[in-house]
Amino acid sequence: MLLSVVVCTYNREDYLKRCLENIVNSTLDKTLYEVLVIDNNSVDKTKEIVESFQKLAGNISYFQEHQQGLSFARNRAIREAKGKYLLYLDDDALVNAEGLEELNTFLSENAGVAVVGGRSYIEYESAKPDWLTKKSEDWIGAYDFGEEILVVNKNYRKKLVRYPIGACFCVEKEFLSSIGGFDSKLGRIGKKMLAGEETLVNFWAEKKQRLIIYFPNIFVRHLIQPERLSVKAFFVMTFYNGVSDYLIRTKVHSFLRRFGFSLFRVAFLFKNILEYCFYSLVRNKDRAFDSRFLMNFNFGYVVALFGFCKNG
Repeated sequence: MLLSVVVCTYNREDYLKRCLENIVNSTLDKTLYEVLVIDNNSVDKTKEIVESFQKLAGNISYFQEHQQGLSFARNRAIREAKGKYLLYLDDDALVNAEGLEELNTFLSENAGVAVVGGRSYIEYESAKPDWLTKKSEDWIGAYDFGEEILVVNKNYRKKLVRYPIGACFCVEKEFLSSIGGFDSKLGRIGKKMLAGEETLVNFWAEKKQRLIIYFPNIFVRHLIQPERLSVKAFFVMTFYNGVSDYLIRTKVHSFLRRFGFSLFRVAFLFKNILEYCFYSLVRNKDRAFDSRFLMNFNFGYVVALFGFCKNG
């Protein structure tokens, strides 16, 4: 079997139902893939919902992961999955009907790929805030670089494409296992906002000279809940993304490279502060918010750099 689709979930029964509906309506023959639902200690009707889908499709399996945390749930799939590749879909992400078939064909024709990222479109469950710019949508999971398949390794430095994100993230199981899986010190645990566990996987793939692909033929509509759309929520999220970025770089970069990169982050923090003040004075709200979010990100990095923020 080439493909295992993995959905990790925690108390999100309504979202899980919609997610599974889209997966089982895929055009890919159900004998060619499996679906693993990893329940990370839900107390709602998650298990009952999965059981109802198991009656409709014979390729769905249910597992409970008792160690709390997204990385623990994702790593459980490494042990349980039969496929060569693991496609991780967020439980609030709705995959396109042809996506699994397109991905399965691509993987069967392109040996040696380590990571594949699909597109992610933002779909708001409530009105989009006036202050939320197109650029700032990247913070909540927008990931769209056009219709062309791209090798991320060659284009990342040119800023033509970013590393694949977790909403629709496919990785070779053997490679993922070889790097120890997803780092359990990263990723969300309950309300703790650390992130970037899939970013670290991307870093390791590039470090080991393995192919990372942007594959737009599979995409998800990523549902954004109203509680994620407050200014305060964005400030907290961007700060902890900066903390996570520092933690990631301690794992893959040498001391000298981290030192140089940290100087860069400190310089950009001051640049962001000046930009935020300037755009606030000239009443350019869009640019002011973008600058403030980047300022929070770099501030989070600097706080982690000087050891004021601990994981947990």
